[in-house]
Amino acid sequence: MTHRLDEEVRQRLPQAFAPGAGPGLLHLGATEIGRILPPAWAWWRDLAARYVTALCATPEGGEIGVVTPGSDGGRSRSQLLSLLLPVKRAAEHCAWLRKPVDDGGIDHPLRWTAAEAYRFLGDLAQPEAAGIVVRTPSAWRSGRPARPVVKASVGERAPSLLGRDALLDFKVEVSLEGELLGAAELSELLKRGDGFQLLRGRWVEVNRQAIDRLLQRFEGIAKAAADNGLPFAEAMRLLAGASPDAVGDPLDADWSELVAGPWLAETLQGLRQPEGLAQISRGADLKATLRPYQQAACAGCTCSANLGWALALDLVKLDIHAAQQN
Repeated sequence: MTHRLDEEVRQRLPQAFAPGAGPGLLHLGATEIGRILPPAWAWWRDLAARYVTALCATPEGGEIGVVTPGSDGGRSRSQLLSLLLPVKRAAEHCAWLRKPVDDGGIDHPLRWTAAEAYRFLGDLAQPEAAGIVVRTPSAWRSGRPARPVVKASVGERAPSLLGRDALLDFKVEVSLEGELLGAAELSELLKRGDGFQLLRGRWVEVNRQAIDRLLQRFEGIAKAAADNGLPFAEAMRLLAGASPDAVGDPLDADWSELVAGPWLAETLQGLRQPEGLAQISRGADLKATLRPYQQAACAGCTCSANLGWALALDLVKLDIHAAQQN
């Protein structure tokens, strides 16, 4: 339904707005209350009426409808801080948070450097324990930024000899969420030190000591493998989670990844699920139709024979050990 201005209102409004928009809106909010107006006029009339109401409720010399922290306009500073009780609890355990709470800086948005933001990330458990809900970027996995990972893969290529005496290759690289980092990028990354660093347009977390230590351990194995090959039994120990060197310490799972290369992964998968292997010809002397599980058993036995039965047994033990660890 379309409303039109009646003649009386039509004559009043131009006169009210002649001095300017302010006097005109004041006229709408004070004089035209209760009149039926077109939607556009009614919206401005309602806005002006709210202003007039706030103006009438404001003491002379006061600011209309504005209450700032620290003022006496209804809520004192102590009352406002009482709403921030979880922040005050967290400040009891975090020295860096105590200062902005005491000096009032917490009342406003804070601009942090990368080092300050990283410090907050390191103390994240304290604010959360105090009842503060912390929201991190959705791209972060498990609430943490991406990390460069020292990745080692064993058995990328098929060895020249199968069985327990097989010698496998060992490859080391550093990657960020699956993307390989070049030597220059890695050198620059480690040179900047620990904390947040901007890499390839995103903030990443760096622990130089952890990365350096893993590189030294893995590169020692890679050099020995390049010279003499990595024994199959040693490769199985590494994949099972054993210490990769004489240090004896387990690998830091947050900064490292040790995986089977393409050839070894395919071989292990064939032993776990032999039904996926190529079908083996049963020969003309076998006058029978094998059931599916029998065909899978034939394929598994052939794969085990090719690897060597002792080695196949080692792989079965490895699977059992991995299942117990998980």
